[in-house]
Amino acid sequence: MVKAAFRPGHYTMRTSFLLLSATLGLAAIAPAQAQLAIGSDAPALKVEKWVKGDAVKTFEPGKVYVVEFWATWCGPCKESIPHITEMAKKHKDATFIGVSVWEDPEAKDNAHIAKVEKFVSDMGSKMDYLVAADGFEGTMAKTWMEAAKQPGIPTAFVVDGKGKIAWIGHPMELEEVLTGVLAGTFDTAAAAKQSEAQAKMEQEREALFQPLSEAMGNNDHEAVVKEIDKIIAKEPMYEESLASVKFESMLRSNEAEAYKYGDSLANGIYKANPMALNNIAWAVVSDVFPELAQPDLAKALAWSEKADKLSEGKNPYIVDTLAYVWFRKGDLKKAIEIQTRAVKLAEEDKEFDSITLTEMKERLAEFKKKG
Repeated sequence: MVKAAFRPGHYTMRTSFLLLSATLGLAAIAPAQAQLAIGSDAPALKVEKWVKGDAVKTFEPGKVYVVEFWATWCGPCKESIPHITEMAKKHKDATFIGVSVWEDPEAKDNAHIAKVEKFVSDMGSKMDYLVAADGFEGTMAKTWMEAAKQPGIPTAFVVDGKGKIAWIGHPMELEEVLTGVLAGTFDTAAAAKQSEAQAKMEQEREALFQPLSEAMGNNDHEAVVKEIDKIIAKEPMYEESLASVKFESMLRSNEAEAYKYGDSLANGIYKANPMALNNIAWAVVSDVFPELAQPDLAKALAWSEKADKLSEGKNPYIVDTLAYVWFRKGDLKKAIEIQTRAVKLAEEDKEFDSITLTEMKERLAEFKKKG
């Protein structure tokens, strides 16, 4: 049976470090002092190709620029693109430039540019500003994103009329900043202090999480549980984000206690969180993990049924998990019935991942074959 190691809505330990980093905004390695910061001279625009609009060779004195970094595979980037277009139309005195980066970390040539061109063409008027693509050497990524110690996209840089970096942040937070920069009222010094304070907080947070990252990297499940407990004891606000990781690690280190912990989550911080309930149910039944000694399918069923009820039976990922639980329990009739519903829901969602939909259909076919 084909069962993906990870897809949206299905949590596994194989991707837990990346998911945890993305959820909490952690870099893989604690950052050193940024070489590029607010107040620095803006680096050169050394892109590989201008995909849309006329090339900008240099930052002209007296003009304000927004340089935003994105990628075709980045979901949040896709969400911010229409917003940037609206900003570009509203603030015609500023030049907006979207630079595609990190398209293919293994690339040895610029084949990725064709993908960027198609993406931009398909976006049409929704992406109505200048667009460029970084080369496979990653020059723009290195001189801008990495130099500023920015680990994630989308990220926007505002360059003022003096060619200085006035602000660095998420493009959805750009409106007030850009208005101030264009009016000459933006307090760059205050922004720099705020950025430094935020960077310090992030470094402290990464130091807190470093032992956990190491334990996860070593697949040391007992150590993962211990480190998570330490973090939660010091910063209780992280419990909801870390509970799934702790539960899955407990399954591999103390299975009996894991099910008790799962129940405490289902009746506690996860009682109204259908995706979190789905994740802990999935961790019990997923066959991408080593075989559990005594998989508690009854609890997995209770958690996935609760998740399905909370989502009003409309989430195909949750329904897919519920069907798989019934399959593991040996009730093929029930599994077929529910998997049929999962496939139908996925097909009705025009933005649903096509690879996952294919997997769902394959599972339904296998259920029917065995039934």
